[in-house]
Amino acid sequence: MPACFRIFPEHGVVVFRYWGDARLSDYEDMIRTFPENPDFSLALKHLVDLGALERFERNPLKLMLLQARIAEHTARAPSEILSVMLAPTEIGRKAARLVKASWDRLDSGVVRRVVSRIDEAALLLGIDEADVRAMLAQTRLGATGGEQRG
Repeated sequence: MPACFRIFPEHGVVVFRYWGDARLSDYEDMIRTFPENPDFSLALKHLVDLGALERFERNPLKLMLLQARIAEHTARAPSEILSVMLAPTEIGRKAARLVKASWDRLDSGVVRRVVSRIDEAALLLGIDEADVRAMLAQTRLGATGGEQRG
């Protein structure tokens, strides 16, 4: 699966990384496994790294259905959920625009922002840039399965 995530409770952040040829089934797996993680919290900020994405499945209807599932779940969040999409490449920006557009049609507590640089992501997340770089490095591309621990 060309996707993984890792929760950093000390920073209140979960890092999601996608690479290679990402399919909506990969996204669906993340939606399913993320809330099962013992460190899961609706208060976590999200950092979505799309920098190594090469291709992605384009199915707007299926994407909207997946987003609606997330919106139902996040409706219980104590406050808005910040999701920062790091998209330094053209393909990453295209994927981010598609995801962001699918959220624009939903009434949810998820606030999506798209940035092209790590320093911009760090500023939005309120975390030192060095810590963001370390979290990205610790969320290894090519890891087997969706979840990574310690």
